[in-house]
Amino acid sequence: MKKNLLSVFILVPLLLTACMSPRTIRIESTPSAAAVIISDKVIGETPIEISESNYPDEFKQNYLNIKITKAEHEEKSVIVPTQGLQNFTINLLELNQKYFETIVLKSFQRPQNELVRELLQIQGLLFSKKTNEAENRLQVFMKAYPNIAAGYVLQANIAIEKGNRAEAKQLIVRALSLDPNDAVVKRMLENLSGRTTQ
Repeated sequence: MKKNLLSVFILVPLLLTACMSPRTIRIESTPSAAAVIISDKVIGETPIEISESNYPDEFKQNYLNIKITKAEHEEKSVIVPTQGLQNFTINLLELNQKYFETIVLKSFQRPQNELVRELLQIQGLLFSKKTNEAENRLQVFMKAYPNIAAGYVLQANIAIEKGNRAEAKQLIVRALSLDPNDAVVKRMLENLSGRTTQ
């Protein structure tokens, strides 16, 4: 009996310590010394730790929209959850001739009409309740175009239809990290956050 009581008294302080630990987001970048911006305010440079104790108002939200910028490099915006300890490394590509030749020009040379047509066809399959066929075609699409936000939104719709709201929420967060200004997707995240367990 004494042994059991001792275990309880040892565990309680440990649990209290874990609960009291401030939530922290660590942001690193390649290259380093990039400006980190939250709510239009520069809070420091990478590497940086954003702690609940230093930014209590920001951590009242479920997610933070963080912008990382560096002169002569592409700008990145990421949406990160505020639960627990989070570590993120952001790669910033240099805006040089190689960047424009391999990234920008390549994107303009894509068959845009074919891309949009495939997304519409997949969406049509979902409306027709042909979920399995839509999912298979979407997997192929995402392998070819992994950075298209609309693809993750469609994946989230499939996850919702299957009753997996937690997975849908993760997919919507990924979509917003690619397109933070999409108001429709923001509302989807708000709805999912209100119905899933944090």
